[in-house]
Amino acid sequence: MSVLQALLYIVETIWRSLKWLAYFDPRLGLRLLELAVSDKDGFLPGILSWASVALLAWLGFKLSKDRKVIGLYILFELLAALPSLLLVLLLFLGNPLHPERNSRAEPIILSLALLAFTVLPLLIAVGWVIEYRVPNRNRRDNGDNGNR
Repeated sequence: MSVLQALLYIVETIWRSLKWLAYFDPRLGLRLLELAVSDKDGFLPGILSWASVALLAWLGFKLSKDRKVIGLYILFELLAALPSLLLVLLLFLGNPLHPERNSRAEPIILSLALLAFTVLPLLIAVGWVIEYRVPNRNRRDNGDNGNR
């Protein structure tokens, strides 16, 4: 996921006319949060956005070696998604920042990006936790195939 997010940011940075691609950014809320607290001009991905890419890549690498960091991944994903989830909620309630631009497409596109790039990976991670933490479950990796 971090590779796709990085590609999105690179494309947006190189081809600034494609800033509408930001609607497909599951970390759009982080970007807007950063813009709100800084004097930065423009809508390009900032330090928080790029840091989320780096941290997600690092967590992905760590997860490939050791599943014990799954809790850290789940925590990161929830915290990184929170601003975008709040943004979607605000947009569905009616764009309070720009009432004249009350488009229903904006929250739907962002919701689909969040679903694909945040919710589904989170569900997979929670499934891993349940599978490997529930005691006395027959697993394919223990070699007994349920025969006792």
